Amino acid sequence: METKQFVFIMALFILGNTIATGGVRTAGRDSWLTLLFAGVACVPLLLMCARIANLYPGKGIHEIFELALGKVWGRVMSVVFILFCLQLATLEFHEFSAFTKLAVLERT
Repeated sequence: METKQFVFIMALFILGNTIATGGVRTAGRDSWLTLLFAGVACVPLLLMCARIANLYPGKGIHEIFELALGKVWGRVMSVVFILFCLQLATLEFHEFSAFTKLAVLERT
């Protein structure tokens, strides 16, 4: 995977949850500030991901885990990463279905 693709995928992963859910609900009208802060705060994380992708060219995230952490801990981190992605996906599906039920299908 090229470095640019890796960085874009990680950027979408990092910012996707915040943008889809609308930021922090307790912030009220200032939730745009939370989105702005999330965008600024994720830049160092994206730079770290780009550096890791450059150090291991042509490797996927699970292969990088195994190379950097060893066979056992690399697989453990892969499982944790997969479970986190699944949990985030189910949270997003719940948010989208709640929005659909409340906004679109209000009187059906």
